[in-house]
Amino acid sequence: SAELAHAILDILMSEVLGYNLQYSPHVPASSIEVMYAMIGCKTWYNRESRGCDKRKQELHLAVESWHLSYPTTWEIIRQSYPAEVPLSVDMGYVGTTGQFVSASVVEAAENSRGLALDYYKSYNPKWHHAAE
Repeated sequence: SAELAHAILDILMSEVLGYNLQYSPHVPASSIEVMYAMIGCKTWYNRESRGCDKRKQELHLAVESWHLSYPTTWEIIRQSYPAEVPLSVDMGYVGTTGQFVSASVVEAAENSRGLALDYYKSYNPKWHHAAE
């Protein structure tokens, strides 16, 4: 959904509003990276050293972020860099993260041979021997 929203905003900003858009060569892999990029950390894509000691804001807009899924990191950034924290607004919709497996796939798996992995203990070979 972020890629679609980004493409739509790209068209609106460049073709309708006439802005000359420039893109970072690094594409954020997660909302955490977006948070560090938005406050101007030089090497926001480097997990070991985000480069926040030499901040220069180069990323001015993030189209979709799930930063509220990381409340601890968000709060650390808010407290550490209060002047640089970006305005956080929604895009008109609220989303949640999760996994989905269709009923037909679940039914096919339940009707086949194999080991049910409904409980985490089934994964531990010390407690469960799948070969027996």
